[in-house]
Amino acid sequence: MKFTDTGGGSDDSFDIRPDLAPYIPLNLQCPLCPQRDLITLTDASVMMPYAYYIGWTLTPGGQTMANINDVMTQGGYEFDIIVCDRNYAYNGLNGYVFCQASHPDINTNIMHLLPTGIYGIGNTLDRGLVDMNFTRCDGSTYRINQVSADDTRLKKVDYKYGNSGVSLNMAWTMLPSVR
Repeated sequence: MKFTDTGGGSDDSFDIRPDLAPYIPLNLQCPLCPQRDLITLTDASVMMPYAYYIGWTLTPGGQTMANINDVMTQGGYEFDIIVCDRNYAYNGLNGYVFCQASHPDINTNIMHLLPTGIYGIGNTLDRGLVDMNFTRCDGSTYRINQVSADDTRLKKVDYKYGNSGVSLNMAWTMLPSVR
């Protein structure tokens, strides 16, 4: 099976549900998050608590994860994560700042449940600790506990934001690298 780059836009090119449907349950959701019908939902803001990297290119010029055994590349690092808990930050245009995660942060609980079904906070990048789960291309799954917003166990990865396909170092996620 081969995927194409889904972009990062707000149109149908961002919707990878039809590509995933034959291979994984589309209603695959974290049991700790509010449940939504992700199969029939047509809202433009369908956000799963998981980040799927199949078919994704982290930034223009990077390696796309087009096949299940491919890796994505950025900054000399390789990433073989096909799905993981959401961990996203944006510090960009017109002073707009926010962070998002799959679960509420530990102890501080400053992130709140958003209408899109994920947790987030605006006007700051200073969230509390979150536990994150990762699945690699080989099918192995593991957890990293108490991940901070700038955790050194993970690599900061530029992330495309919007339909421009350009990160401009304003948006990022944190992923474990293969090397």
